[in-house]
Amino acid sequence: MLLRFSVTLLLFTLLFTGCKKDDEPEDIGAVWILYVNARDGSRSDGQMQACAHVKWTYEGDSNVNDQGCRDGNNSVKVWKPISEDVRIFYHVECEGYNPSVEDLADFLMARIDSTTESGNPEVVISRTITMFPN
Repeated sequence: MLLRFSVTLLLFTLLFTGCKKDDEPEDIGAVWILYVNARDGSRSDGQMQACAHVKWTYEGDSNVNDQGCRDGNNSVKVWKPISEDVRIFYHVECEGYNPSVEDLADFLMARIDSTTESGNPEVVISRTITMFPN
């Protein structure tokens, strides 16, 4: 009887904890977020025909990071924890399109908003980039 109860408890534990999927950790502290909305300049609806990617680097770093689209081909969200002012350089690439020009984004600690829905303090920059097929 005790063995059957233990096995049942183990199965329930695995079922409820083993299947939990989090896109982002809940309590990670302050974050910087860059939202990029890529638009197809040749289409009236602006919809991209492939997944937009933001290629970015921290200032002074040569490592290139790549963040792909989410929630459709146009929308890209880049985010990382922040503990000091951050500057990134980025451009947008998408298969079948000319890449965007390089731009920069400054995320300043003084601009952190601590009244967000997620509960985590964040500093957010949103940009819209128009791209044209090549």
